[in-house]
Amino acid sequence: MKHSKKAILAMILSTILCVGLLSGCDSVQVADNSSVSEESSKEESSEVSEVSESSEVSESSEASEGSDHSEEAASGDESSASEGESGEPSFEPGEVSLPPDAGIPENPNSEQIEGTMPGSESDDSGSEGSGSGEEGGQPGDNSGSGSEGSDMTPPDKPDGESSEGGSGSEGGPGQGGEGGSGSEGQGGPGGQQAQAPNGAGGAGGMGGGMSSGSADYSAVEEITESTTVSGGSYASETADENAISVSGDVDVTLDGVTVTKSGDSDGGDNTSFYGTNSAIIAKDGANLTITGATITTDATGANGVFSYGGSATTNNSSSDGTTITISDSTITTSADNSGGIMTTGGGTTYANNLTITTAGTSSAAIRSDRGGGTVVVDGGTYTTNGKGSPAVYSTADITVKNAKLVATASEGLIIEGKNSITIENCEVEDSNTSLNGQSTTYKNIFLYQSMSGDAADGQASFSATNSKITTNKGDTIYVTNTTAYVYLSGNTFVNNDADGYFLRAQSDSWGSSGSNGGQVTLVLDDQEVEGDIYIDDCSTLDMTLENGSAYSGTINGDNTAESISLTLSADSSLTLTGDCYVTSLSNADATNSNINFNGYTLYVNGTAVTK
Repeated sequence: MKHSKKAILAMILSTILCVGLLSGCDSVQVADNSSVSEESSKEESSEVSEVSESSEVSESSEASEGSDHSEEAASGDESSASEGESGEPSFEPGEVSLPPDAGIPENPNSEQIEGTMPGSESDDSGSEGSGSGEEGGQPGDNSGSGSEGSDMTPPDKPDGESSEGGSGSEGGPGQGGEGGSGSEGQGGPGGQQAQAPNGAGGAGGMGGGMSSGSADYSAVEEITESTTVSGGSYASETADENAISVSGDVDVTLDGVTVTKSGDSDGGDNTSFYGTNSAIIAKDGANLTITGATITTDATGANGVFSYGGSATTNNSSSDGTTITISDSTITTSADNSGGIMTTGGGTTYANNLTITTAGTSSAAIRSDRGGGTVVVDGGTYTTNGKGSPAVYSTADITVKNAKLVATASEGLIIEGKNSITIENCEVEDSNTSLNGQSTTYKNIFLYQSMSGDAADGQASFSATNSKITTNKGDTIYVTNTTAYVYLSGNTFVNNDADGYFLRAQSDSWGSSGSNGGQVTLVLDDQEVEGDIYIDDCSTLDMTLENGSAYSGTINGDNTAESISLTLSADSSLTLTGDCYVTSLSNADATNSNINFNGYTLYVNGTAVTK
């Protein structure tokens, strides 16, 4: 019995020893082959476990391979192992290795619509854009929430009434851009006080998000073939609908028609950039002639006649050739954001002998917006009665001859960015009765850059010849946040405000504080001018008198200007009404006999000039 127990015990011990030896050999072999410590083995085991989990995630997502991975790619917090070219998980410990094509995929709906204008580089989340701005605007909202805005942003508001979340064009990605949507005039004056861009009260706002270059149009009368229409009445009472639409490569004449438009729009940019809700629109290369028409609108966003050239972008360099020629017609608009004749996207408008009267806010009689174009007006009377509604608002090249231009509550003429107004043999009168939005001064002729995105940066140009320009409140010419070229010849200037300057260039509510003054070139050619000139410490003036010009006034009497250069021809004259301070003087009369000091002193870099 004892022997049997000993034998059994020996067998058990032998078995345990063999098992232990075998196990030890295996462990040694693993160590030799893998060169890992016991702790490393634990880490390897953990990594294998992670691979297993990642593989499960990868396997579970295989069914959706090729679908939109943008959310996954955009989120660095939720990583998963992806398959390499061999189909095996490929990654470094502690890192996620995305396959070469695992970035944010192309959006199948991301085809760029012609004419889109980004308001910001930050967020393309598909919001419907914030409002267009005419003059300025409030800071934008970079959230890109995708909501459909509803409040209309009045476009021609020269003094920058703040936008109230105006609705942008439908489908335009990207909510509020740098500084947000503008309201007065094409995102014009009236931007937020100069601060940091990108929503935080930026310089006037970048117009408010990307606006779709393609609007949905509908019309009571759609004309797509060449024809002549004589007489007849056409009316639209539906929001965002045109009464008459002329489109395509056609030649159309409307003779003696009566057109009425009602039905308020909440289309925002669509009404200001693309012409939805206007009484008459021409687009897609149409050639439209209108004679003897009576056009009346009584709806928000209802421009009278709209020429859309197909490319409503800031730096527009193309046009589809759309042209409107309108003569001997009457246009009357009564609601906000409703101009008389409107040109955008590279369109062309020729107007002859029109009578235009507008009553609403942001409703210039001769109006343009993003993408600009060419406007030529000869004859007629153009009167505006609303705040922020100049007789002419230019984000285009606009020439007006032999016309009367009257603004009873706004600036008379406004030029935004790299655009121009040329007047010849005109009468211009303004009664800038109330400040609009962010504007801080009253003025008649206003040159500025709103930063709204509706006008390219560059030199704003104003030319006046043989015209009478009457200012009833404020400054005759005002320049801020832009370079400007002003040419004056043979005009009569009347300023009924004893405190108004002839020319003021200074920092204001648009642009970056400290660098948002006016850089002005002023040429007087056979021109007489009376009135003081004020230039602040971030503004400059290059002033030339030639061909018998005469200036009487005080130049930089406070000695604040960054720099002023003054050039006189021998046959031009300067009469001082106060001490003047300039940086340089170039006088073709070396004796300075053409300067009437009148008891005052002209200082050049601190040195008094003598005869």
